[in-house]
Amino acid sequence: FPDRWQELIPHLMGMLQAGQPHVVHGAMRCLVLVSEEITDNQVPHVITSLFPHLFTVFTAEGVHSKHVRARACTVMYKCIKLMSLLGDASDSEAVSLRLLETSVPPWLECFAQTISGPLPPDDAGELCMRIEMVRILTVLIEVYPRLLSSCMAEIIRALWQALATTVEVYEHLVVHGAGPVELDIDPADDVDGDRISVD
Repeated sequence: FPDRWQELIPHLMGMLQAGQPHVVHGAMRCLVLVSEEITDNQVPHVITSLFPHLFTVFTAEGVHSKHVRARACTVMYKCIKLMSLLGDASDSEAVSLRLLETSVPPWLECFAQTISGPLPPDDAGELCMRIEMVRILTVLIEVYPRLLSSCMAEIIRALWQALATTVEVYEHLVVHGAGPVELDIDPADDVDGDRISVD
């Protein structure tokens, strides 16, 4: 991939459209891995075609688990991070930036609402989601602050609230070493064994 398996991303998008939780879970797991191999020429296509499907997964609270929804954020983060690393060196950067200007605002509104709420100390899925949201916001603030100009105050307020409430979670998980007793997993792992960290 991408040279030998060009139909992979369209196939995974079809799996996302199916909407069946177990199929979407598998597709998101694959997309996280595949997103590490996306080239600068593919970024505009991915933003145009994939971001709307990722947003549908992310906003389907009652359908998909928080871990799956966090993976939607992970794929988004990797695409935006790739754009930020390429900068003006890529011909597709200007195109991708215009696409981000239309696709990112709905995400930001959801991020602000989610991040500002209280974080339960034993909810690993919620923690995964918020870590990924903060990573996305960090890249956007550093590289594309113009995308946040209309909602910067709201985002900063939400991030501040998140930092203030995460102190208790950090103490619970890291300082005291407590974890979710009812879940048969390491508190630093998600349900698929991927590492979660508030360090």
